[in-house]
Amino acid sequence: MKLACRYSVLGQLDMVLPGVVAAFSNPDPDVRKAAVFCLVDVYMSLGEQAMPHLVKDLTPSQMKLVTIYIGRQQREREESGQVSSFNGSGAL
Repeated sequence: MKLACRYSVLGQLDMVLPGVVAAFSNPDPDVRKAAVFCLVDVYMSLGEQAMPHLVKDLTPSQMKLVTIYIGRQQREREESGQVSSFNGSGAL
């Protein structure tokens, strides 16, 4: 996901997102965790362009959890000196 072109991610999002959202409700905690990390990767690839897709498909509590992990990922990138591939508007 990290190497994927953001336009490719955006183009496939409507097809992939329902399965990832369904995995969020899986009884296996490892599957749920993988779903969260996948959604965080989507956000890190697309920036704010991902939010309308996430908000429409996730419950408020799921959205809160994803937002927490997005914040953690952003802090980790800042601390490691990685430059994000998008600005606040999601533009390259």
